[in-house]
Amino acid sequence: PFCSPQTFGLNRQTGVSIDVIPIVGVLGDRNVTEVTLEQSRIVAGLRGDLPFVTAGPLNDWSYDVSAQYSYSKGESLRTGVLENRLNLALGINPDTGAELSAPCANADSFAPAVGSGCVPVNLFAPSLYASAAGGTFATDAERDYLFGDRTFDTRIGQLVLQGTVQGDLFELPGGEASILLGAEYREDTIDSDPNDVARDGLLFGFFADAGAEGDVTNKELFGELSLPLGTGQPGLRELNIDLAGRITDNE
Repeated sequence: PFCSPQTFGLNRQTGVSIDVIPIVGVLGDRNVTEVTLEQSRIVAGLRGDLPFVTAGPLNDWSYDVSAQYSYSKGESLRTGVLENRLNLALGINPDTGAELSAPCANADSFAPAVGSGCVPVNLFAPSLYASAAGGTFATDAERDYLFGDRTFDTRIGQLVLQGTVQGDLFELPGGEASILLGAEYREDTIDSDPNDVARDGLLFGFFADAGAEGDVTNKELFGELSLPLGTGQPGLRELNIDLAGRITDNE
């Protein structure tokens, strides 16, 4: 059925003020994010024999050490309408939410980042409703005042150091008893740096993100022991015992 203006209570006499909430879509407001990512990684290692480890039954010993460092950096940029400036441009105190005497009233009394260059904004300008995809403010001055950048930079690093030694211990009926001993150290760091727009959630209808900073370290000792006991008996041709253990200290 056809819905007339009376259905929504819009058939009012002229000269009467009606409170309305305009639903505005502004082109370029929070709908585009520019992201730049950089990543680098360095890996180095060394392995070899330990011919001097020959005390008693010890033989065939070798080592393997490695180090790697990874670093990544990400930068994001999102542009949109700043809520505190929009409030001031509409005649609302950006700090308290109280109504001002006029748009941009007492702009000098607010922080320069908010009050400087304030211009009244007309949310009923026809240019804002030019299409369903959104419109633009009536003047460049309005857009220049209202729009701001939300930037967020994040840096992540990881350092891993690892080393192992392995070799034979003594002779068993099934072969040489062998052992592997190792250690690993890992450190992860993060440092994310938002600008004030991101930190305080100043984009209209957008969340705040205070970022993060810190590090975590992980230390490990590990080992493996292989014991080939043999037997060669019917029904028990081979018997091996393998033991492994790891101690981890995570901070």
